[in-house]
Amino acid sequence: MNNDEERLGELARLEQQTRLLTMTLTSIRDFAYIFDRDGRFCYANQPLLDLLGITLEEIVGKNFFDLNYPPDLAARLQAQIQQVFETGEIVKDETPFTSPLGVEGFYEYIFTPVLNDDGSVDVVAGSTRDVTERKQIETQLRESEERFRAVADLVPDLLWSNNPRGKTDWHNQRWLEYTGQTLKEAQDDGWLNAAHPDDRETALRSFQAAIVSGNALRYEQRLRRTDGVYRWFLVQARPVRDEAGQIMCWYGAATDINEEQSALAAEHAARAEAEAALQTRDQFLSVASHELRTPLTSLIGYADMLRRALTQGKGDIHKMTEVITRQAQRLNALLEQLLDVTRLQQGQFAIKRQPLDVAAMTAQVVDEFSIALPANTKHPITLSRPDEPVIVVGDVLRLEQVVQNLLNNAVKYSPAGGSVRVRVKCTAGDAIVEVEDQGIGIPGGAQGHLFEPFYRAPNVEAQASGFGLGLHIVGEIVQRHGGRVEVRSTEGVGSTFRVVLPLRDSEDAS
Repeated sequence: MNNDEERLGELARLEQQTRLLTMTLTSIRDFAYIFDRDGRFCYANQPLLDLLGITLEEIVGKNFFDLNYPPDLAARLQAQIQQVFETGEIVKDETPFTSPLGVEGFYEYIFTPVLNDDGSVDVVAGSTRDVTERKQIETQLRESEERFRAVADLVPDLLWSNNPRGKTDWHNQRWLEYTGQTLKEAQDDGWLNAAHPDDRETALRSFQAAIVSGNALRYEQRLRRTDGVYRWFLVQARPVRDEAGQIMCWYGAATDINEEQSALAAEHAARAEAEAALQTRDQFLSVASHELRTPLTSLIGYADMLRRALTQGKGDIHKMTEVITRQAQRLNALLEQLLDVTRLQQGQFAIKRQPLDVAAMTAQVVDEFSIALPANTKHPITLSRPDEPVIVVGDVLRLEQVVQNLLNNAVKYSPAGGSVRVRVKCTAGDAIVEVEDQGIGIPGGAQGHLFEPFYRAPNVEAQASGFGLGLHIVGEIVQRHGGRVEVRSTEGVGSTFRVVLPLRDSEDAS
């Protein structure tokens, strides 16, 4: 057989391989394409052609440089293609890319050799997948985790978490600063090195017993400060369980109780105060572990489902993305509440003052809130307001937050339904916004505590979700506007929250 016949046979085999690959790649939803030994396109499926805004005839015979890819990216892609031809091994990579039509995205691609019977490679097949949504989800998860850790680092107590077997995997910054340990030194059982030698056996035995029983942990021990001084701490930890009741992790806190060592009366008073603070913190740990873990578990689960769906080409990707976005927004809202409380405590809660129409602002919030309710809602919302503007001087975003929170509570604490009435009034010197519901009401003994942080009335435990911070933030916002919040409520009948704000004086006009 002469050289011409060998070349014709080689071309025929190449043409047959190309036809088979083309038939396969045409049906793929991802971007699919084939290169010859010179790194030029032999074929590209329609999704890739649509992305680049060209036809099949225009792409065949071209390389990435010819298609005006960014020079650095084109050089990298061409080198990787040649690497596959030379080694016969798959190359997998990812890159951001903006198409000639201005479509921005992040893409994962793979170059695969098409082997002949003798192991040689005549063509390389490639496929590219748009992973922009996955990257955005990963970014949201990372940002949510960073924000949670930022809040945890501001807490004065020493905090940590353990895996289900009891091995410590995280400490907040306060622990590291107090003990002088690095995170690596404190992980697993390394935290015991910060305990007093006489307390280590008791501490370890207490932890091991809690892991076996699954019950909450509580005991006292001494911890070494960076200057070598030991101080007494009250240690508490509790498990976080999944829906099946299995322990997913443990959260713990150590509170400094060293000052409870003076006279007996002072000791009793200090202990009572510490117990009250610990009860609030214990409630916070319980609520926070549940409220933050619930959306976080959904985010992780659906992100994994989305990854598998993108890999296998199966599953309702749109629905998964919607769930992930919704849970990320929920987690973000919870963290925003925690950050608002931190800003309040540190005096960093800024109010930007400008004249605004309370009546128009309230109407806008009611409209947006009503639109977000389900079509079959059991909570019709009515609004009455004066025709003329009701002008106050304040922060429009913060006052919108007040009305949104009161509307949300009116719906949340009316599980049986009932109308929600919103009224905007104007007296000689005050602007008034009222939100009235027909819900479960508030017991008389609880009404004086509604605006305390982390407080929830005893009759709402079954319905409540969140940290118990909403009304605390509402009260602080209104107070910083020179106003007040009044509450009228009858248990089993409903509640009315009345926000009173001073009207703008003539000297405030601007």
